[in-house]
Amino acid sequence: MHKKIWRYILNTKEPDELVFLAQNFSIQIPGFRKNSIPKNLNPKMLISTILKPENLKKLNIDNIESHEEVYKADSILNVTDLNSLQQLATKKYAPSKVLEILLINKKFEEATNLFNYFMTNYNENELSLLEIENIEDSEHHSMKNEENSKAEEQKEAVQKEENQNKVTKKLEEKITNLKEELKKAHSNNEQLKEELYNEKKEKNLEIQRLKTQNNDLQKIIESLNTKVSLLEESLFNSLQKEECLRSIIKKLENEKVEKIEKNENNEQKNNYPNITIIGTPSNSIINSCNIHFTVLDKKQALKIDLNNQDEIWILSYQVDKKIEKELKEAGLQKPIRLISTFLELKQAIQKETELHDKQSVGS
Repeated sequence: MHKKIWRYILNTKEPDELVFLAQNFSIQIPGFRKNSIPKNLNPKMLISTILKPENLKKLNIDNIESHEEVYKADSILNVTDLNSLQQLATKKYAPSKVLEILLINKKFEEATNLFNYFMTNYNENELSLLEIENIEDSEHHSMKNEENSKAEEQKEAVQKEENQNKVTKKLEEKITNLKEELKKAHSNNEQLKEELYNEKKEKNLEIQRLKTQNNDLQKIIESLNTKVSLLEESLFNSLQKEECLRSIIKKLENEKVEKIEKNENNEQKNNYPNITIIGTPSNSIINSCNIHFTVLDKKQALKIDLNNQDEIWILSYQVDKKIEKELKEAGLQKPIRLISTFLELKQAIQKETELHDKQSVGS
């Protein structure tokens, strides 16, 4: 009986919801690692795998790895009588949602009674209508949550811009202060140069006069030379300080420009994926879109590590399908997509371009 109920539940789910369920309860899908199951995988294959006896045993709250809150609905779990469960499954939640939460939380008797009630009192079309009506109510709540999330993201973006403006303003203030200090240092150096010039001039005159005056000439000359050396040293140090200040100002100005350019580049960063095509597609169709394509033949693909790519497309109408197995045996972990016709290739490129164009406009 549990298998029948689960088959009904699984047939109401979208492919990405089936993948979420398999990952959440560690159900192994043949040919795929846990976190690399493609969301567009054949639903029939997924359902068939999940309904295997060993996998059905895993579908309970004790084996869940994450997202436990998804299956904790107190408004359902606290209800035991059939009439109340019927009301919840027809007025508030989709029938499949109530049945799923009951089974995962090991409320087998309640799930069986509710399932029998639906099978007895509703035909397939009526059940489908119940599922659609209640899913639309759930999507209304999801839209509200999405709107709140977008508002929060906008708030964070405004805060980030304000913080960046504060950093820029502080840099400008620091540059202004350093320029003022540089101006004072330059004025001081000019004064020192003038003093040095006058002192040298005076020294030379004094030397000439003292040469003919007394025996203390040598001492006076040494004293004057010492004073001149000190002044030269002072000038040298001041010039070094001036050069250092110029260097700091230039560095800070470059840093300011780099930060502004970095922010602009981050805002304009292209979000298109990197896709490797194994085969020989037409250059015109590859070059006519913004997706980053790398085209390889079979030999090249087996020699190169393709794990840095977002997706791998194999043109099965040009290349033997066995290459998919060979790539996986070589350690490839990225999603592989088999494209069987040229028309399918055009459609895949168009769909990928439209998807990322919408993401770019939304961001």
